[in-house]
Amino acid sequence: MGKKILDSKILYVVVSLLIAVSLWLYVTSTDMTNDSTTIYNVPVTFEGLEFLEDRDLMIVSEKPTVNIRVQATPTVLASLNNKTVQVTADVSNISLEGPHTILYRVIPPAGVSSSQVNILSGVNGNSVTIEVARFQRREVDVRGEFYGNVADGYLVGNASEFRFSPATVWISGQRELVNQVDHVRVTVNVEDMTEDVSGDYQFQLIGASGDPLEDLNVTCDVETVYTTFPIRATAEIPLEVKLVSGGGLSENDVRMKLSTPSITVAGSSSAVAALEAGGAINIGTIDLASVEDGQQIVFTIP
Repeated sequence: MGKKILDSKILYVVVSLLIAVSLWLYVTSTDMTNDSTTIYNVPVTFEGLEFLEDRDLMIVSEKPTVNIRVQATPTVLASLNNKTVQVTADVSNISLEGPHTILYRVIPPAGVSSSQVNILSGVNGNSVTIEVARFQRREVDVRGEFYGNVADGYLVGNASEFRFSPATVWISGQRELVNQVDHVRVTVNVEDMTEDVSGDYQFQLIGASGDPLEDLNVTCDVETVYTTFPIRATAEIPLEVKLVSGGGLSENDVRMKLSTPSITVAGSSSAVAALEAGGAINIGTIDLASVEDGQQIVFTIP
């Protein structure tokens, strides 16, 4: 009997809580009393940017946010925050550089009409200040520098032998900043290289003084440049002259001396290896029947 009474009391408590929650939800949903709150750090989206671009203008200030105070019913206020509320500002009428103060409008989230929300004010009124500057886009050359070293028996190419794709980079942004860029520089820094350099490399913006321009707020049309640079193998190849017997003389009867007994060649590893495998380079033939004692003969090295 006592257990049944206890069970009934627990049931009454649960039912009472459900009724209380239901009544609270009902009252809240039907409460037409407006309340107010401040929504902080709502990002501003700009409309009409294409008109600025047509006039060679751009916004250079940091993307602004605004704090807005709104009034609505508790149910509507619960759906308003800096992720659901939009703030837009039209910049299509701006035609000059410098600071501009423009009005913004507040757009409530989907499912909430403008008549359900009263915009009381922003901290700075319903306006935002932006900085507008002249826009410029320039094309600059890509140049290269090699640091580091190559393995023994290899030779570094000349700076003029750098090849880039693309060979130029487009720089865009605020005119005063873009005009500081003289060229962009790819730096290759490797050790003990034995093969040609090839691959995508990042680059630095370089000013007219030759110094890097650090943290320059401009935009480049590419992030990397495909770069090639020759690393040549070297080898010393002996030279020889073929002697043809004649006039009663054979090669055992004469003494011959080359002013240049060998040459150093540089090229791809495969090409140099082929030359080495071929042995001495024959630079010409001497018919002993047609030479005189002490005669000097000049040959072109092929």
